Amino acid sequence: MPPDGHILRKIWPRLPEHELSTHEADYARILDHLLATGKALDAPSSTLGPMSMDDITDIIAEIRRLRSLSRAEVVSTVRQKFQQKSLCEVALPKAVDLAASLWLTANIRSDVGLLFVSSPGICWGENANLEALLQTAFQLPQRVSPGDTTTPARIQSNLTMANLVANFGFKVRWTHNICEHLSIDWVGRVITVYEHKICLWNHLRFKEDTVLPAAILEEAIDTLNLLFPFGDAATEILLKKHCLPFYGLGYCGRQRTLNIRDYSYWRKPIEELQRVLDGPPSGLQQLALDRNRSNMLAFTTFWIAAAVAVLAVAGLVAGVLSTVYSKRQYDIALLQYQLSLAQACAAPGAADQLPEFCH
Repeated sequence: MPPDGHILRKIWPRLPEHELSTHEADYARILDHLLATGKALDAPSSTLGPMSMDDITDIIAEIRRLRSLSRAEVVSTVRQKFQQKSLCEVALPKAVDLAASLWLTANIRSDVGLLFVSSPGICWGENANLEALLQTAFQLPQRVSPGDTTTPARIQSNLTMANLVANFGFKVRWTHNICEHLSIDWVGRVITVYEHKICLWNHLRFKEDTVLPAAILEEAIDTLNLLFPFGDAATEILLKKHCLPFYGLGYCGRQRTLNIRDYSYWRKPIEELQRVLDGPPSGLQQLALDRNRSNMLAFTTFWIAAAVAVLAVAGLVAGVLSTVYSKRQYDIALLQYQLSLAQACAAPGAADQLPEFCH
């Protein structure tokens, strides 16, 4: 078990101890995130001092136990538990925000303790209980009418992050915040991806210990299975390059679904990325012929133009070389003429016989 494995056991009390070793790299990744937060708590500038990471995990246990109560009631209970810490008035609500955020790997914020406001999140109002809030936090898109055939139901099997990165100029930005998952910056061509697949799997397996809806967890796992398919060599290489270990988790007991109707919460970004595949590749890949030969006209036009350009350049080079060669022939002929003239003028009486040439 990792040295700080007890922190993970507080987040998932039913987690078998042997799994901390079986999936050590995945748990090390989430532990790094948690411990980095713990170091921030110890910083002199922290507004949550003198709280420690163990205190935050204790608050997680309280939030889990009081999940059906309002935020105000949770804060009140936690305040009584930590009254010996002598925290300022706003510190404890912020600590509750932080604990909920770390527990769910989502940016949970309240009216008085806005943490990481530049990142998308879920606002936890004073009168709301977290369990009910999470049921409605992820908005479903408007349903497509049965007669709408503008979006194909089947997703192309080559819709993978490795393909988007290698052939379409995208980059991956990893996030600890599930609320940012599959957000796309079209200007910079950056796709933000939630990185802690192990957390989704644990929340899904241990439903009694979480407030995240099963439908959200299942679909989030499905999107990772879609974009990072197990058994795909390019995907494995990409994840190794980014030091992400979740390839070894496989499909987490689910399948790689290629039907767009199986996605509700993240359907829009998947549809948008699907349309990217229908367009031309970027970079050197745009010079290659698609598998379905959809870019045959552009491919043929480019390579014919390239061939004409090469021939034109070759003709220009040949013309230059011909001119240089002709000039050299002229110089050689002139030298031969001058040599012959010099020999003729060297003969006795040449000046009288050839007065025009020998002076």
